[in-house]
Amino acid sequence: MGALVSVIRDSLTVDRYILGETLADVVDHEEVLLRHNELQSRVVFVATVGGKVVGWVHLDHPEREALAHTAMLTLGVHRDHRGHGIGEKLLERGQRWAEAVGTEKLYNSVPATNEGAIEFLSEHGWEIEATRERHYLIDGEHVDEVMMAYYC
Repeated sequence: MGALVSVIRDSLTVDRYILGETLADVVDHEEVLLRHNELQSRVVFVATVGGKVVGWVHLDHPEREALAHTAMLTLGVHRDHRGHGIGEKLLERGQRWAEAVGTEKLYNSVPATNEGAIEFLSEHGWEIEATRERHYLIDGEHVDEVMMAYYC
């Protein structure tokens, strides 16, 4: 578990990714990668190189009827391993899992300053649904939140 938390935190040092930071805190605190109960299901898939965790995709699937057709997807690859297709494979794996459990919509939100994540998701069929102005306060600056979605 420590290796996953470490790679999540390391992959976030260049670009702010609030949902990823929250995931690192939750996994570190709960020490659980898989969760299934009446409120939510959570699954994390990891990518390894030489036995070392270098990337992750996390899906948080609410079980409540009104939201059960959706899942939040977060993804990250350690900066030293970007540009080799790992993120694309993780994204595809997460999308396959979501489709297999009947998910109709995946969503993710990132600070507007994380242009790499926005571009990556856009290149893989994700759409910008909305922008919430001045949603985050990062390093003393207000930053917009870009809300993105993928329809399975």
